Amino acid sequence: MLLDGGFLGLRRDHPQHQPYLTAIAEELNNRPRACLGFRTPQEVFQKQLIDGVDSTN
Repeated sequence: MLLDGGFLGLRRDHPQHQPYLTAIAEELNNRPRACLGFRTPQEVFQKQLIDGVDSTN
């Protein structure tokens, strides 16, 4: 998902402080995705860490 209009809007003066950017990242990483079997990116990443799966294959 691109951040071109949804979270940051189209204006040029985006807030650059870390808490705001972290909140956006957390919201995006906790949103279920159809392409991930309706799991969240965070769930998929955590499973790969636990299972030791190499995602570069």
